[in-house]
This record gives sequence, structure tokens and C-alpha cells, in this order.
Amino acid sequence: MSQLLLTAAELAVILELLAGPALALDATALHDLAVTPAQIAAARQALLDRGVLVAASQAADAETGVSAEYALLLATALAPERIFILRSESRGQPARQIIYSRGEDLWVRNMVTPAGAHRFAELVSVSGVVDDMLRESSIAAPSTRPAPEATAPLVDVLRKASGLHLLVRGTLPTASALPADALSWITAADGVWVVARTGPAEAAQRTAIVQLRIRLTALLLE
Repeated sequence: MSQLLLTAAELAVILELLAGPALALDATALHDLAVTPAQIAAARQALLDRGVLVAASQAADAETGVSAEYALLLATALAPERIFILRSESRGQPARQIIYSRGEDLWVRNMVTPAGAHRFAELVSVSGVVDDMLRESSIAAPSTRPAPEATAPLVDVLRKASGLHLLVRGTLPTASALPADALSWITAADGVWVVARTGPAEAAQRTAIVQLRIRLTALLLE
């Protein structure tokens, strides 16, 4: 499985390279990225030394490009066909946000590390993406056992929740209402609860983990 860790400056170098001369990083862009021209120059050299970038020749001004080893990974991550954002929060811990990019032949997982670096990892199948999402939800060993059916007021389920999780196709919503192309679930000691779209308003339905897998897969393949 291909993986790549990039600093903010290294990511800026690659974004500029992929965008072309017309979108070269100006002073405003560098300020927004919190990087300096010196950091950009050092990052470009570091990427060459690591083999992420390759130069056409030994000349100092030689054109560079992304190496074949990382080309598909970065193309999928930075210019995907679809993106899905998972926001996952466990009780007592800060929320995590993971971006899953879908390409024609690959899935890529991207998460910003506590140090501010961008970690990209290849995921070769929809099943692998769902497995990763379940791990992020602290569902380490998915069970095929049926869950006792139950519907409960959402506020009651939230009181006993150990984790809150939201998967959205596209960007995260700014309002509290759940968009149509999203799935929200809650982990608790008595099982997994999916925020209901039908039935009583502000309700959650307990679901088997195998059913959660099916619903996640369906959203990813839409």
C-alpha cells in the first residue's frame, strides 16, 4: 500500500506543480498556506531527495514532475472524481476529520496530523474504505450478529454515546440538518445507532454492524 507524508510546504510545491504556471503561488497564497519562499525552496529539494519529484535533467533549472510511484496517489487525492468526508469524535477526545478521495482506479485517505502534515494512504477497494471508517468509529471487529431492533429519541441515545460519526459526500454541512447524501451514526455500549431519516423526528435506530457496512458502501458508490 502506497503512503506519503507531506509537510504544508511540500504539499504547496506539488499543488503548484500540478496546477501549472498559470496558478503559481503568489505572496497571498504563501501567506494563506503559512509558508515562506525559503520553505518552498527547501521543500522542493526535499521532495527531489525523497524521490517524490523527479527532474528531467541535472540542470539547476530543470523541469520537475511527480514520480510515477506517487503520480496516481496524488492525482486521486488532489483531483478526485468524488470526495467523502468523515468526521468522527469519541467521548473526551478531539474530533478527527478524514477525507476519502475516489478516483477511477483508486481510493486515497487523507488526514492532517497533529503536527500539521498531510498523510496520504492508498486504499484499493470500497471494502477497505469501509473497514477504515469502522476503525475510526472504534468498531474494531465488525459483527454479523443481528442487533435487537429499537428506535429511541435521539437525545436519549446521545446521552449514552461513546462516539459520534458523520460521513458526507462533498463538503461538511454548515447547518445542523443532515443532508441527503450523508450518513450519521452513534456508537454506544448497547450497540450502533443510525440517525433516522424516516419515522419519528429526532430519533435514532439501532442497527447491526453488517447493515451499517451496507449503508456506508451504498453511499460511497452513489
